[in-house]
Amino acid sequence: MIAEAIFEAAVVPGVTGWRCQAASERPYDFLFSKGPSSARVQVKLQRLERGLPKAAPRPYPPGMFVVEVQRTRGGKDRRTGKQTRPYSFGEFDILAVNLHPSTGRWEDFRFTLAAWLVPRPEDKHLISIMQPVPAAADPHWTADLNECLKWHREGRTGRIFTPPKKVSGPRPRPRRERRNPSGPSRR
Repeated sequence: MIAEAIFEAAVVPGVTGWRCQAASERPYDFLFSKGPSSARVQVKLQRLERGLPKAAPRPYPPGMFVVEVQRTRGGKDRRTGKQTRPYSFGEFDILAVNLHPSTGRWEDFRFTLAAWLVPRPEDKHLISIMQPVPAAADPHWTADLNECLKWHREGRTGRIFTPPKKVSGPRPRPRRERRNPSGPSRR
């Protein structure tokens, strides 16, 4: 709730040319509209662990943090039995991450397109729970919501991180050096 309130107070006033309204009981927190275009924004707070900003684990690059991208309320759908906490791709358009845990400044955010988030390995339609977030803006994360809204309107494609492919099959055996039992040869 704090991240959403800060977003509304510190970020929304700086957005130009878009109307904004808060949303409730939706998979997004804010709806921006500009003519026929709209953008649904989900706001999250960077993850803390034991009071410190949580660093992204391998295989993410060093220096990255993580944000937990799932609903706060859990449960199962009574009809399907599926978990209700995960977000599916298409439920929101932009992820806004408040970086207060790592910067100490509530007004610091990073923004990316939801379509660029890392999918769950077991179900590519669902957004992976832990998403890597850089401390500084990069080609996939911006500190300016106006720029991210532009990316959304342009229909840009990308991925914030592509995990390395696992090699299937047997692992290659390490080579062992042959030793000459009679010692080094002299020539």
